[in-house]
Amino acid sequence: MAEWADKLEGYTGNLPLISYGVSGAVLVLDDKTVIKNFIGGEERKLDEIIEREIYGRLGHHPSIVKCMEMHHKGIILERLECCLRQRLIELRQRNELPTKGQILKWSRQVSEGIQYIHGKNVFQVDIGTHNILLDNQDNVKLCDFAGSSIDEGDFTVVPGGCEGFHLFHKKGTKPSIHTELFALGSAIFEMSTTWRPYHDKTDNEIKARYDAGEFPDTDDLILGPVMRKCWSFQYSSAAEVVDEIDKIIAECSPSTYDGWSQEAAQEGEQMVKSSLEVSR
Repeated sequence: MAEWADKLEGYTGNLPLISYGVSGAVLVLDDKTVIKNFIGGEERKLDEIIEREIYGRLGHHPSIVKCMEMHHKGIILERLECCLRQRLIELRQRNELPTKGQILKWSRQVSEGIQYIHGKNVFQVDIGTHNILLDNQDNVKLCDFAGSSIDEGDFTVVPGGCEGFHLFHKKGTKPSIHTELFALGSAIFEMSTTWRPYHDKTDNEIKARYDAGEFPDTDDLILGPVMRKCWSFQYSSAAEVVDEIDKIIAECSPSTYDGWSQEAAQEGEQMVKSSLEVSR
């Protein structure tokens, strides 16, 4: 029996709170595990059903938060260090930026995670640094699939901020590869600058710019070409994003990516390929 099992016998509301969202709360079980408790009415119950189904399908992948166990009181997940957006805010408050190595590493890992979930017929819908966590080795992992879309089914999550999908959403439409990659481009921009695109504009102002094909200047950013292609729908899959990031990494000196080896990246890529073969 897991060490935290006895904590789930009684009332879990007294457990330390890590985060709280629309679909539920994330509570501490121990230094390695948390539980996501779901709250609310029927719509939130659907969120729980979807998230349980998605984690069951995804299994284990280095760029996805690990599901340890399905429990009747919630989903047991690995405990990570912090939210990527929080890290970026802390850097900004110190007038610092992520290193180029961190930008390359995080962007590749997130892109690889998205490639993997798309291969499992899952759209996260709400892609952004608020749904990306860091582990103690500074690796990033996608989290929170409550209300996401599986097998092209309905979704209940409402994306926040200017990340992407809701700027194109019309009643009856569904997420797509392009809306997911648009949001990925915005996440990479935030990883590179610590700011969300057009952070000082309203959603209506941002949408007007995007509708006019106007995007933030990325000329001086190492992954600027990747962001622009995500925003202008020039990629047909997340695999193409991973490939382009790999090409940029290959052109960099080892000192640029802070000793983060491409061999480690390739190990993750091989895991993706193996998993996709199994799912076919």
